[in-house]
Amino acid sequence: NLTGPLGDSGLAYRVIGELEESDYWRNFGNTRRKLIAPSLAWHDGNSSALLSYEYLEFKTPYDRGTVFANGKPVNIPREQRLDEAWNIAEGSTQTLNGSYSRELNDHWQLRASVGWNLLQYSDNQARPVSYNATTGVLTRRADGNRNFDNSTLLLSTRLQGDVQLLGQRHQPAIALESEQQSEAKGDVLQGSNNSSFNVYDPVYGTLAYPSKISNSKSDTRSDIDSQALVLQDIWDFAGNWSASLGSRYQHYRQEDGSGRPYRITASSSGDVLLPQLGLLYKLAPQWSLYGNYSESFKPNAASDGTSFDPERGIVHEVGGKYEHGGISASLALYRILKRNVLVTENDVSRTVGKVRSQGVELDVSGQLSRQLSLIANYAHTDAKVTEDVAANVGKQLYNVPRHSGAVSLAYDFGRDPLGNRWRAGGGMRYVGTRQGDASNSFELPRYRVADAFVAWQSKLGHNKLDVQLNVKNLFDKTYYSSSSGSALQVKIGDPREVSVQARLSF
Repeated sequence: NLTGPLGDSGLAYRVIGELEESDYWRNFGNTRRKLIAPSLAWHDGNSSALLSYEYLEFKTPYDRGTVFANGKPVNIPREQRLDEAWNIAEGSTQTLNGSYSRELNDHWQLRASVGWNLLQYSDNQARPVSYNATTGVLTRRADGNRNFDNSTLLLSTRLQGDVQLLGQRHQPAIALESEQQSEAKGDVLQGSNNSSFNVYDPVYGTLAYPSKISNSKSDTRSDIDSQALVLQDIWDFAGNWSASLGSRYQHYRQEDGSGRPYRITASSSGDVLLPQLGLLYKLAPQWSLYGNYSESFKPNAASDGTSFDPERGIVHEVGGKYEHGGISASLALYRILKRNVLVTENDVSRTVGKVRSQGVELDVSGQLSRQLSLIANYAHTDAKVTEDVAANVGKQLYNVPRHSGAVSLAYDFGRDPLGNRWRAGGGMRYVGTRQGDASNSFELPRYRVADAFVAWQSKLGHNKLDVQLNVKNLFDKTYYSSSSGSALQVKIGDPREVSVQARLSF
């Protein structure tokens, strides 16, 4: 990490580089990451600009996890993979962001930004198809994808004000946004079922490398263009009251296609008006109550040539906030209704007709004393399918825990007799039971994972040196973090991980 000014020009630079080569924690595989991220900032009086770029090259195991049978994970070592050495995803991402802002006067600010992202990758996978709990035979299929090419370009211009009108404060804003999103895929490989693998006596290499191209699923593409006009005002009135009033007018156009020969499978366009309303009341300088209402709209990209209706949502939220003496806390009660939610089950994408999520979220953070700081959160979530295929109505959304939370403490020991500064801390993450698939046929068990760190700050010559030891999953707990919507693909949580980070500032 290199950073510093460029003379007296108002320019400053930063260059971040990373290289990671590591063995995968399960019985075979390795991970490689290469990152370079330069950025350039400029400031001159009332104007400032930032330009940043990031290039990441990666190669990582495409791990489908383990299998659950009769509601429990199969009794095999957690390190044992059920796929092949060629189960790999590799590719690169590029991100370019630029922004410019200018204070036009004491009351108005203009900000323009551009963001571009490109993800390109390919993968291979020994896809699990079925499992025989009596014999231990896992039927697999050699599948793969070549030349994923997903890009997003976002342009935004925003005029923000802070003015007095009839003796009351207003913060009006007007924004124009344009987004172009493209998702494309080249070859789709799909092999034949192979039942030569037994989870209790695994023999690798019996499933051939993916090579059979599916012409009907190859060359899929989904292009989504949208433009939006956003109007908003934050209005302070009647002393302790504040209202947020806004609307978003959005026009979109979508075209999907697939197959060899390529054909357009669907095209659509439309206009939506999305209101956003909020109200805040200050009971006292440190206490406030609020309520929000908003609507959302998001086109769903096609999958394997299948097109989907856009996702629509409505959010209701009320809550309270407290800020005093270095402590901040918030309590929120919410209810979210969504239609056409895109989900993936057994590697097949589809939309759920209507889902409802409601619950409570509590967050607390801050300094308990000069040395001790706290971060804690808790969430109670009830996420249910209200409209879908008959068998799934009333079911809980999979991978959504009813109870989850985390707490962490950090203690600053100050400086030792040699002038070195020490900090240490740790915490616990809790995730409750979750449904493993859409039909709620099995559950992922709840888990608790502990983390800890020790930080040391010193000097190397005249330069500041920071060294930190991190331990994730301190007690090496075996847990199951998520499901792909199938008992055949359940992800195992990472084991104990110990890392040391060092940073020299000069």
